[in-house]
Amino acid sequence: MPNAFLRLRAGRYLFRRRIPDDLVSRFRQRELIRVLGPLTKATALRQARRLAVVADQLFAMVKNDPTLSPEQIASLARQWFADALAEFERESAAQRLDDPDDLERVVQRARDRAEGAADLLRAQRYRRCERVRRCSAGAAWD
Repeated sequence: MPNAFLRLRAGRYLFRRRIPDDLVSRFRQRELIRVLGPLTKATALRQARRLAVVADQLFAMVKNDPTLSPEQIASLARQWFADALAEFERESAAQRLDDPDDLERVVQRARDRAEGAADLLRAQRYRRCERVRRCSAGAAWD
């Protein structure tokens, strides 16, 4: 899935988000740029999506608070992006399976589910649909 905010340059992914025209003077720049580093494409896409949401929240806040200076806005952007990426890393670390026993339990659970699904399919007798149109959404299988 392509992401308009993600670029690959020299083996590193960059998050780039254009600042809305009405806020360029407040930010004193045209884009928000954050180096994501040498990640897998899937991880970079997930991070870019998260940063796009953070950027939208930042833009809304800046629009609603005219007292923020460009320096405060830049500091907020750095902090919000850093917090979002740190939270992403914490969530990713929690999902990793470093313990071989945990990995074995996950593999066994997947095997059990696959065997259960195969047993259910063997026990059921599904009749083929006579016409493809009958098999569309909402059609019952007998």
